[in-house]
Amino acid sequence: DIANLTRILLDNENYTLFVRYRAMFTLRELNTEASCVAICQTLVPENFDKCSALLKHEVAFVLAQMEKVFHVAVPFLMQACQDDREAAIVKHEGLVAVGEMIDDKSLIEPLLQHPDPIVAESCAVALNNIDNRHAEMAELKARH
Repeated sequence: DIANLTRILLDNENYTLFVRYRAMFTLRELNTEASCVAICQTLVPENFDKCSALLKHEVAFVLAQMEKVFHVAVPFLMQACQDDREAAIVKHEGLVAVGEMIDDKSLIEPLLQHPDPIVAESCAVALNNIDNRHAEMAELKARH
């Protein structure tokens, strides 16, 4: 039940971090757009105080691991990466995750000029990852 798993994931008062992680991993394994959006609820501003930087960092990592690429996660990750309140590790992992999800570099290229060096440098890493992924795909295509 996605609604119940989301409730557990966002409840830092009644559930341990371990149980909340289990809810997140279960949502990941469901591998649907709805479960992806549920995971992304940890990144919205109204849940900022319910979710630690450690949890949100892991959320970004998990979103990039999902078997299918759900582009619905990109706006949530982008918003978190540009939130001045957000921890550096969340911004970094969020941009790296976006780099794993998109092919259009123009979506994140403006962040190379972001005043926060963590955002600018993480954007450079994400752009490099996109280039590497495209090069690997081109190489595989050339072999076959």
